[in-house]
Amino acid sequence: MHTIALCWWEHLSQEQRQAVAELRISEAQVEFCGAVEKAIALCQETDPELLRGVAFLFEGRVVGFCLVRRGAMAAPWVPADAVAITGLRMDMRVQGRGLGRQALLALPACVLAVWPETARLVLSVDEHNPAGIAAYERAGWVDDGPRYQGRIGMERRMTKWLDAMTKDREQDEHHDAAIH
Repeated sequence: MHTIALCWWEHLSQEQRQAVAELRISEAQVEFCGAVEKAIALCQETDPELLRGVAFLFEGRVVGFCLVRRGAMAAPWVPADAVAITGLRMDMRVQGRGLGRQALLALPACVLAVWPETARLVLSVDEHNPAGIAAYERAGWVDDGPRYQGRIGMERRMTKWLDAMTKDREQDEHHDAAIH
């Protein structure tokens, strides 16, 4: 089985960065996660101690991308011990193959490699994004409470706790997931 590899924006080649910019994303997904150009600009402008881009690679090609944020670059609702996952997008040509789930399962080890003090990952997902919600739940994320009015509708917050047992289990499960 081929696994997804995660690579920080700053370690991507120019060709891979261009591939991030050219990800094929449905209009509905753009509505949920925002324009990739804005995410790329944030990667280029922001201190990597506060915000980093993560590309998802499958068989050497970019198939997805997200941002990880903490501190001043995270939304006000993000707890101090958390890193927020934002703007997660998977190329339309690979959706439904389990690659998004693999990326979600590999993200904790990737984040812990640069920010080992992280206790949990958090995200906000639009209530009208059942595919996204289902993918997060399959990857072990849990609904974290009441719904709230978001940018385009009702949203829910989800959490992935990174306790010692989870860290060990995920690192064992994904020992072959490359992190660059």
